[in-house]
Amino acid sequence: MANKDTSKFKELLSQSSNGPKKIRWYYIVGLIVLGLLLMMIGTSGDDEDDGMMQSDEVQNEPVAKNTEQSKPSANAATEFQLIEQAYGEQLQQALETIDGISNVDVVVNVKETESKVYEKDRSIRQQTTDEADTEGGNRTLDEGTEEETLVLVQQGGSEEPLLIRVDKPDVTGVLVVANGVESMQRKEWVIEAVTRTLDVPAHRVSVMPKQLGKDE
Repeated sequence: MANKDTSKFKELLSQSSNGPKKIRWYYIVGLIVLGLLLMMIGTSGDDEDDGMMQSDEVQNEPVAKNTEQSKPSANAATEFQLIEQAYGEQLQQALETIDGISNVDVVVNVKETESKVYEKDRSIRQQTTDEADTEGGNRTLDEGTEEETLVLVQQGGSEEPLLIRVDKPDVTGVLVVANGVESMQRKEWVIEAVTRTLDVPAHRVSVMPKQLGKDE
């Protein structure tokens, strides 16, 4: 039985090596090669896509950095608004307690934010030099240099500059609109209250009456 199977297998091999069946083997080999080429092309395409995605990520990084750099200016603008709003609310509450003054609106403009002043060590070095000129005379040269360094103190395990004081920002202008300032005496009261409270000159303070019938 085994001999018969072996002879049949040999007969099939001999037949496949001749005629149209031989061409079928070429087709099979060609299909295999084509499949391998398609797999290689697909793999290289994926690598290119990954490379493009990585390049996009690299180009997007500077945008995030630029956004972070723009934050300080936004914070500074917010600090300005908070200071002006706080000054305005304090003045409004104080002015409405004046006899005959009511429905007060206040607008305050400041030049800058609060400034912090820190303690500094100053050292001055003085040097005197005597020189003889070409005509036989003598001259004395005095040279001095001054150096400043921040005074550091221990705060919570780290060194920080020693804060002396916090200076309030300079006020550049104040507008007050209220009922009752039609009277010259009350208007003078309002101007005096503003100038003394904010340490601003009188020519930078404007006091105006409200429209008749508004907020009365």
